[in-house]
Amino acid sequence: MDVTKTSFSDVQLAETYPPGIEHHFWNHARNRILAATLRRAGGAAGFRRVLEIGCGRGVVVRHLRAQGFDCHGVELSPTSVDDDLIGVVQAGRDCFTLPENERAATDCILLFDVIEHLPDPVAFLARLRTAFPAARTLMVTVPARGELWSNYDSYYGHYRRYTTGSLRAELAGAGFDARSCGYLFHILYPVMFLAARVMGARETVQKTPRLLPLHRLLSAMLVADCMLLPGWLPGTSVLAVAHPSSG
Repeated sequence: MDVTKTSFSDVQLAETYPPGIEHHFWNHARNRILAATLRRAGGAAGFRRVLEIGCGRGVVVRHLRAQGFDCHGVELSPTSVDDDLIGVVQAGRDCFTLPENERAATDCILLFDVIEHLPDPVAFLARLRTAFPAARTLMVTVPARGELWSNYDSYYGHYRRYTTGSLRAELAGAGFDARSCGYLFHILYPVMFLAARVMGARETVQKTPRLLPLHRLLSAMLVADCMLLPGWLPGTSVLAVAHPSSG
């Protein structure tokens, strides 16, 4: 993969988003965690309009809309969109080219596994502050821990994996204050460490889940993992909620 590109190829999109991937335990758990975090971040007033940038085929967008959020998506790759998301997800579109009224109405921006694909994430994040002036909340996830680097990261064009400290630093450099920042999926850390450091490779193709009861059980374990284990304990992802700095 050409790491100067920030959009996925058709092949990579198909490998990442096969039909039914939202039922995979990782996606199922992450969707639940993200919805709960977003609800807390919005407080009693909630958000008027939520925008997920780099939304792929809209797996998270669909879940958040089902949870009552007015969530929209924009995806740089010209991917196909399911009928129920037509008009909700704009594919083949740069977020900075969205109409001014849409950008001005957006008060929450979501970046889920996006900025690790960018050579200069600080410049991108700083540009978001200007382009989306009403966005009072930024929610970010990134892959965690450099020791977990594998062929998977290389294949999907990652420039880096993050620690909580390095994500906080990039957010601060772009003018955002991380109000919360912690690791997720702690119980997956030893599995991924084994795959990356001992086995030497990870599977790069996502598979449509079967045995759905097993995936639901594993999803429940990951949600409990997030609720019960401290955010400083190393995991496989980092989740941050940030606000524009007042200074």
